[in-house]
Amino acid sequence: MVFGMNKHVVIVKLLEVVVILMPVIYGITVAGGDFGGLVTPVYTPPDIGFSVGDVTSTRRGDVVVLNVSLTNESEFAVDIEAFNATLYYRDLVIGEAYLEAPVHIAAGEATTIQLVVDHVNLIPLADADENEVLELQGQISLTLQGVQVRTPFTMAFQLKTLRDAYKEE
Repeated sequence: MVFGMNKHVVIVKLLEVVVILMPVIYGITVAGGDFGGLVTPVYTPPDIGFSVGDVTSTRRGDVVVLNVSLTNESEFAVDIEAFNATLYYRDLVIGEAYLEAPVHIAAGEATTIQLVVDHVNLIPLADADENEVLELQGQISLTLQGVQVRTPFTMAFQLKTLRDAYKEE
């Protein structure tokens, strides 16, 4: 009688072991036999992308405001909190720029952001052609799904856009 009772206990214990080990064995099989790959988390950050559309300018006192059409090409809404950049003509610094106010852009949507260009030095641009390209190089700070991101951002536009702001006078 004792041996018969132990036989049932052994069978139940074997079933417990099988029930516990089957998901682990299945996971290792799915991971291609790589136990480290099974227990190491993998995170793929979402793609963050913008496309720049039309750039126009206006003048407000001593500063130039660039109105930039910006499209959020990522699959999530983005809050742009800051953009600090240097304005270059070839390798010469022409001015400094910053985002006037934080902006929310829904996924796939376009909006206009305003960049304030301060300390503009027009002297190197005196003999330049209107079709020459100016470049803003800086860092953009944004929040994407609660995560703060700081990444380099470069934007180019024609010198004509900057000159248009000074023709308004």
